[in-house]
Amino acid sequence: MAENTPGNSRISPKALQDFIQRQSDKASDLSNMSAQEFIARFQKYAEQERQEAFNKKIRLSKVEYDGEKDLFLDTFTSEDTRDAYCRSINFAEEYAATLDKSILEFTPAEADDFIYSLKERSPASIRRDIAAVSSFFTFLERRHKGISNPFRGTRARPKKKGVRAEAFPATEEVDYIVSNLEDEKLSLIVSIMAQRGLRVGAFKSLSVRGENFKTVSKGKEYKGTFSKEIITRITELKLPLPSPFSDIDTVSLKSKIKYEVEKMYMAGKIKAPYSAHDFRHYFAATEYQKDHDIYRVSKLLNHASISVTETYLKSINVIL
Repeated sequence: MAENTPGNSRISPKALQDFIQRQSDKASDLSNMSAQEFIARFQKYAEQERQEAFNKKIRLSKVEYDGEKDLFLDTFTSEDTRDAYCRSINFAEEYAATLDKSILEFTPAEADDFIYSLKERSPASIRRDIAAVSSFFTFLERRHKGISNPFRGTRARPKKKGVRAEAFPATEEVDYIVSNLEDEKLSLIVSIMAQRGLRVGAFKSLSVRGENFKTVSKGKEYKGTFSKEIITRITELKLPLPSPFSDIDTVSLKSKIKYEVEKMYMAGKIKAPYSAHDFRHYFAATEYQKDHDIYRVSKLLNHASISVTETYLKSINVIL
């Protein structure tokens, strides 16, 4: 305990190194400083550092860690997602135990060292673990003064090399996402994007009459038809056909889709944290693969020209 009290006079080499570095940063001429002045300044600096460390321990001791962890995990409705986040946090706890400290005491350097300790795992798994622990710290940061996220801005995270050759989900992944979104309206929207390739911005002005729909996307009017399945789902949800999605906010919709899909990715159920636009990618690729008719696909995507469609398909690694 003596090492943690402010009155302890033990000097660590790192503290001395940090002190000398700070003096250099302040452009102080250490060579002209007398031994007595150097010792006096360093003692004052070391005392301040010990006091800050002691105060931090006092603050952290007031955090009911187990309760906060349970509260954080309870924010996830999916049991698979909770288990995935819990496993990642457990890895961090086990590493902190080797340092004889709580993960709440992690410094940015120790957070980096923890990431390096995971090198035997796959890069995707490491990124998932970092995202989970970082999310937990962000949660705590909002609730407790003095806690900051040591994983923010880390460069130790493995670089993303591309989760798959295509930049869009596979059919089985689309089916899983649509079936497992608890918000039925959100599930319907994702299903429409995958089946008709609509952009997120097209939903607010969407109107339906019979099986026909009309909307405005990027300032251009767009018309088409929905499958009977889509019309049935709109009716079952009792959405007004003239404007079933007029109440949505485009920015919020994008964020919500990203959040929900990322939870499925974190739980290991899909291969990538797909964005809302990736469902339009899926539509473009699957439609082109049906008959390789780029003119038909261009019209379905509401592109201004065939050249735009060619560029679009090449950007998602579709071979023309």
